Amino acid sequence: MFGNRGGAGPSCHANILQKLDEVRGSIPAEDDIDAIVDRMRLPWLLDEYYVAPRDDEGKEPTGESRNDARLVPFPAARRRKGLTTVTGGYQTLLNILNYCRDGTTREDLTSFVNTEHPRLTERSIRTQINGIANELNCLKLDGNRVVLTEQGRALVESEDPGELMDWLVTRILGADHAMVILRDEKRCTPQGLARRIQEINPGWTTTRTPSVIISRLRELDMLDIDEHHVLSLSDAGKKCAQRIHWQPEALAPLPGKADDVAMLPVVPEPVSMRLPEFADIKLEISKGGHFPVTVIRKLHYGLWANERRHFAVLTGLSGSGKTLLARSYGKAILREAGGSSRHLSIVPVQPGWYDPSALLGYVNPLQGNSYIRTPFLEFLISASEALDRPFTVVLDEMNLSRPEQYLSPILSAMETGEPLTLHREGESFDGVPSDIRYPSNLAIIGTVNMDETTHGISDKVLDRAFTIEFWDVELKAYPRWGTRSYSKEHEDEVRLLLTDLMMSLRPARLHFGWRVVDDVLDYMDRALADNGALDPAVVLDDVVYAKVLPKLRGDDAPRFREALRKSEEVLGKHRLNNCVSKVKELSEDLESTGSARFWR
Repeated sequence: MFGNRGGAGPSCHANILQKLDEVRGSIPAEDDIDAIVDRMRLPWLLDEYYVAPRDDEGKEPTGESRNDARLVPFPAARRRKGLTTVTGGYQTLLNILNYCRDGTTREDLTSFVNTEHPRLTERSIRTQINGIANELNCLKLDGNRVVLTEQGRALVESEDPGELMDWLVTRILGADHAMVILRDEKRCTPQGLARRIQEINPGWTTTRTPSVIISRLRELDMLDIDEHHVLSLSDAGKKCAQRIHWQPEALAPLPGKADDVAMLPVVPEPVSMRLPEFADIKLEISKGGHFPVTVIRKLHYGLWANERRHFAVLTGLSGSGKTLLARSYGKAILREAGGSSRHLSIVPVQPGWYDPSALLGYVNPLQGNSYIRTPFLEFLISASEALDRPFTVVLDEMNLSRPEQYLSPILSAMETGEPLTLHREGESFDGVPSDIRYPSNLAIIGTVNMDETTHGISDKVLDRAFTIEFWDVELKAYPRWGTRSYSKEHEDEVRLLLTDLMMSLRPARLHFGWRVVDDVLDYMDRALADNGALDPAVVLDDVVYAKVLPKLRGDDAPRFREALRKSEEVLGKHRLNNCVSKVKELSEDLESTGSARFWR
């Protein structure tokens, strides 16, 4: 009546409903519930008998044992497009099936699962029960009771995970692809296998669903993984893979996409990550600002010396270019390695980060069925899915909170290689995996300022980081001399003043960085451009008072006394009268109270 069984899909169903309407006459009124229900019976019966898969579908009877029956795969379009993870894995699945051996109500089954896993929400439990019924074909409804299917009863009696494999490789999109790839190529990394499975479904925009399929096959003892984290088929997996006699199909590309070949693409194994040459990195960084070659060299080799722990901390003078260097380095290695801007992330650390949730996210306590994601988590997942490309994250001002608290699991994972645990709600929760292997292609660069608003760096952090100090600022290497509109004579005057001040304050570590140099020169440029009659000394007096003097603070000590004395001489020589008066006040405070602060 409606063509062959392969004709399915929304358009086919719409045609069938139209024909049924023609046969049954006019549609009942909206308030005639009994008539509407009666009208829906026929479409559901047709779906059940002609569209929905039967338990015995997927095998051709041969008169031989169950394991020798010839498998009949579903077309890719009729297959399920994913698997729901069962919290607790295969053992929990067996416990649930044993509980249903004699039948039970849905409410009692929900209570049983909640007893086994109290942290699961009722919605998560319902989702998992539906997954066991619809994706694994182990449960079904018989009236108001949940009972075992033939397959579920066979699994309970044998406790052999292989009982599920016939169903998975013929009904679940991607399961047969995974088995065939490992059968034919012997070995593959989890990330590489997930990416290849992802290729078969244009709707899978990430490797999360393929990763769940791989995890399920591991739970069923179909896959082995060695000490190098490489997958291969187990003995049971090899037997199962030999029964796959077809070429696994892929879904057709989405409308508007390129017309890809519908068969499994041959994708080469992912190669190890390759970094650009140091000379290329140095050249790229020089386009963003001036940094000594020794500093760039220390950062590059310090980051990648360890096989997995790529962590550097840049500390020192505020405004000296720490963040600029970190950002420029991340851009340099991703550009040379063929990456894009999504391979670099800047994370401004905030005060009050007391635990890892600020970076790794958390299960929403108000909506227990959702997970609060963070940009860092998304970046981490992206890095783990593209191990052949370098990813760089910059933790800007990382000691505004205590790094040993919010970085604790990350520091442990980069040291041990153990997975990062994100939650305990099953293998996947709201699209977030329960754990993620720490990506060896991730570089973390933290910037640190030391003042009264920040925290010290603990040994736990320092032991894992390569620390680089930024204290020396070479004014003669400043790249933007001669780019402002004022005369060379005025610029030389500013240059001499800044150089003298730098030499006066450097012994007490009260000198300034590139940000202050930029601000002083920009202020003078704007002021003289608007009013060329202004005395440059007056302009400098204003901006030095505002940008340099507020940082002059300290207790009575020979270095601090000498810094104030020399600064007063320099400021007087350049006729910065207001600045001279302020420094004299600081010296008097130091003499009378033993300390001096710009802010009284």
